[in-house]
Amino acid sequence: MRAPYVRMGAAGAVAAALGSVVAVLALRRPALAAELEAESGLLPEIAALGAMAAGGAAAVALLSHFLARRSLTGRGAVRNPWALERRLAGGGAILAGCALLYASFPAGVGALAGSTATFALLTPVVLGFAPSLGIGRLLLCEDLELARGEGRLPWPERDRQGHPGRYAAFSWYWSAALLGALATLAPPLFAAVSPAGTLRATGVAAIAGGLLSLWRLRDLPAAAPEGIAVVNSPWARRSCGAAFALGAIVVGAADSARGLLFGEWQRSQRDAFGVLSAVAVSALTTALFGRWYHRMSTRTAAERAFGAGQALAIGGAAALLGAFSFTYVGLVAAWLITAGSLAMAAVGLDAASWAALRGDTRRAVAAAQVVSAALGAAISSLVAGVALDGRAEQVKVALAALPCVYVGYRIARSGATAQKGADSQQGWERAPPRRVHHQSPARPLLGLEDVQVAYEDVQVLFDLNLSVQRGQIVALVGTNGAGKTTTLRAISGLEPLRSGRIVYRGLDVSRTPPTWRVEMGMQQIVGGQATADGLTVEENLRLFCHCLARGESRGRIDAALEQFPRLAERRRQRAETLSGGEKQMLALSKALIVSPSLLLIDEFSLGLAPTIVAQLLPVLRGIAEAGTSILIVEQSLSLACELAEYAYVMEKGAIRHEGPTGEVVTSAYLGALAGAANAGGGSGGQGQVSASP
Repeated sequence: MRAPYVRMGAAGAVAAALGSVVAVLALRRPALAAELEAESGLLPEIAALGAMAAGGAAAVALLSHFLARRSLTGRGAVRNPWALERRLAGGGAILAGCALLYASFPAGVGALAGSTATFALLTPVVLGFAPSLGIGRLLLCEDLELARGEGRLPWPERDRQGHPGRYAAFSWYWSAALLGALATLAPPLFAAVSPAGTLRATGVAAIAGGLLSLWRLRDLPAAAPEGIAVVNSPWARRSCGAAFALGAIVVGAADSARGLLFGEWQRSQRDAFGVLSAVAVSALTTALFGRWYHRMSTRTAAERAFGAGQALAIGGAAALLGAFSFTYVGLVAAWLITAGSLAMAAVGLDAASWAALRGDTRRAVAAAQVVSAALGAAISSLVAGVALDGRAEQVKVALAALPCVYVGYRIARSGATAQKGADSQQGWERAPPRRVHHQSPARPLLGLEDVQVAYEDVQVLFDLNLSVQRGQIVALVGTNGAGKTTTLRAISGLEPLRSGRIVYRGLDVSRTPPTWRVEMGMQQIVGGQATADGLTVEENLRLFCHCLARGESRGRIDAALEQFPRLAERRRQRAETLSGGEKQMLALSKALIVSPSLLLIDEFSLGLAPTIVAQLLPVLRGIAEAGTSILIVEQSLSLACELAEYAYVMEKGAIRHEGPTGEVVTSAYLGALAGAANAGGGSGGQGQVSASP
């Protein structure tokens, strides 16, 4: 059996154990007074529990070290950058399982009789399941991409081909968690079940899942090679907001819901188990079959946001209405709708959140989700237990449901805004990238389609069409005022479009903020303004490393200084003391350090001596040979002909000539002669580009 599928099954086992633990905790919340009374008589059990947790952590560390040495020294092994995360998720599940097994034996069951020991037991359980809940889900996505061979695809193609599979995988993942909860809630309806038996079965499932998740860690990882690197991207914010809301309503409102059943409606324990079992069945059914009904697995990015946000808002609204229901049947019906809607939102957000993110960014987002869920649960519990102490349970449940309504509304609204493509500045700043359909296999890296830009009422770009292929150097030439700089600003996202669209890596980024485009691999070197004059050369180089991992910065800076020995000699000088050529060298160091997919250079040769330009041309060619596409703005056609493979000539905001540089030089020269002849030998070439150096 292939290792990725084994690890995917292990994630389901851990999820089932986690669901069972949540169900157990939802049925029991000791009072604070009982905790204080029992504290003095439970010290031996607490000490044993702490020793068990420490021993489990040591065993996990030793096992991880052993597996790491096996994965790094085995024949044909490949160092796996995801190995640490896999060990953390698997080891955490083992630790949680050990704690649950301890609680199932007589000493542990006796400890559970006291509140202090209950909370002490929660420490290894929570610390164990937290990495599995956060990191385990993104590793599930990575294993799926590895098993299906999608991990090496560029992220628009990876999203298009992998989203249905991801949606199915997360449907089964959350179904496993709900099945674990149902296995804890349903048996007491038919027969008495020992708490020790439940804890023992849950602990065995957690340990088994943790061990299987460590299976063959030396496999080549499916780390996403491309994608959005910024942690504060739209899907990351949406998933963290949803995690906060789900933590508030699922964990924070659990005790209030229990009190509502036993207090307001005077239900027996058997009835409570029946209601909770029905809620779990509703969520399980929706997670399994809802994707076909809602067609969430085939929606685009904006549609996914709208659907997931709508489901989250409906779930919160149903819980809000159910809390103030006048009938018991209405309460149960509202909770069934809430459970199904929240399950649909969780599956949809999980499947879509990992699509566009780069591999290393997924770790930070997964951690942020766990923190957000814990924060939502903590705030909701504190508000219910302190601020609303003594109030009706209906008010506590309703207040815990409000974050779901608000966050769901915001997520749905962001998807609706992206679908409509609002022309307002606010909509332009917030719209996420959208995939462009019906693209040919040989599509360019960058494409401008009928782009128009205006400064207030003055239009400066007219139906601009331009493209840059992968690894190609393209020159954009023209006189001052032709619109070259405005074109680069529009591509970088610094100028909003009046009409048309900008397609980058198969995505419509016309209304995407500049910071997101930078994280998607787009960098610009602005003529005369690419360095911070108040900083030294070395500080400027460190500034360029802001988007790199800490371990990569030193090597990239050393490589840039090796490329430009003159900068190495002046590394302690302030940038304002450098000559124009040295400043341009410092600016080009940005491309050497960041290695962007697309490099935009404005006025490359402006103010530079020809000898300096000749020294810098090989550096640009080397950057292009390394895989970076370059769009360079120039006034001299001769320099463009020497450097670029393809050229566009701009006049008065429109493209007049385009083609291979040799042909463009001839066309521009003939156009200049024709303009001079029409002007009667006068200065009719004022609007033409000079073909001379």
